[in-house]
Amino acid sequence: MKKKLIVSPSGNFYGSEQVLCDYLDHTMNRFDVAVPNGSVFHSKLIGLPHHIIPFKSTKLLYLKVFFWLLSGKYEKIYINEAGHSRYVHLLALLFKKAKFVIHVRILEDTLPGRWTGLRKQNTVLISISDFIQERLEHPSKLIYDLYDFPDRISGKLRAGSGALNVAIIGRVTYSKGFRELVELVKELERQQKLSDFTINLYGDIIDDVKGDEGMAYLQSKSEIIFRGFVAKEEIYRQSDIVLHLSKTEPLGRIYFEAISAGIPLVGYNSGGIGEIGVKTGLQEFLVSPGPDETKALIEKMEWIKGHGFQLRPKLMNAMEDMKIIYGKKAYTRALDNILIGQDEEEDSYISL
Repeated sequence: MKKKLIVSPSGNFYGSEQVLCDYLDHTMNRFDVAVPNGSVFHSKLIGLPHHIIPFKSTKLLYLKVFFWLLSGKYEKIYINEAGHSRYVHLLALLFKKAKFVIHVRILEDTLPGRWTGLRKQNTVLISISDFIQERLEHPSKLIYDLYDFPDRISGKLRAGSGALNVAIIGRVTYSKGFRELVELVKELERQQKLSDFTINLYGDIIDDVKGDEGMAYLQSKSEIIFRGFVAKEEIYRQSDIVLHLSKTEPLGRIYFEAISAGIPLVGYNSGGIGEIGVKTGLQEFLVSPGPDETKALIEKMEWIKGHGFQLRPKLMNAMEDMKIIYGKKAYTRALDNILIGQDEEEDSYISL
């Protein structure tokens, strides 16, 4: 059986790399894995039973892939993100009997321009959620991203008197709901309820919002605390609610993290967050985008502030549903089937 090559375009250790790392840890198959040299992800892969191929130059990597395919070393190439798709399109055109698999993980990669050179005959696309699949103009396989859930939810829900600790986790930027956050804080101030909450922002401030007048407004409020990078375990240990304000989240790994930590998530019933909430019975804590969305978010947060102690059974049931739909077994089985389960006998060849 010829080898399969997995390529991680990014060397960071964000959601897509975490999913790939979990998959490589759980699969019984063995792969060659190309990853940016000296990166955080590179260090995470050391010790796993796979052959790691560090690379410094993307162009040089795909030149090597060209010759590896030409020599018949690999019969299938899997790219963990769509950022390298232009290289795959060219290789798929040249090596018509080779198989190529591209994982589509972010909304930007559903745009038509990304797929101008797509060769459908020997390229398979994978979507991580219904939300992404519906926006991708080409057919794709649907595999919900995995999360390695604990046996039981951890932490202890807090509610009652005193300000409730609200965690907003991730980059502070427009695409993650910066404008929605500013409007939420203004509405809390209008309702004279801002002091009921301490809103902690865990993430880097991205350049696109640094000059926004809303940033100066948020920084002037003592109830809004910019904490920067903090270890996830510490974030969930000191938080009562996770507030997620992106309306276009592709899937929402943060949802899995929050529920596993026993922390309710309040957000929008749209994108991947809405998808998860509906599938796991948590949509009552999500609000529909629209004219009254800000007031609705506040109502959800206030209800949790007064009734959070009642939520543990609901969160436990939701996590059990998440394990079935988004657990490591289902993901590993589905991706194994695509990478290993077919066309083992075919050889690659170049056709110019």
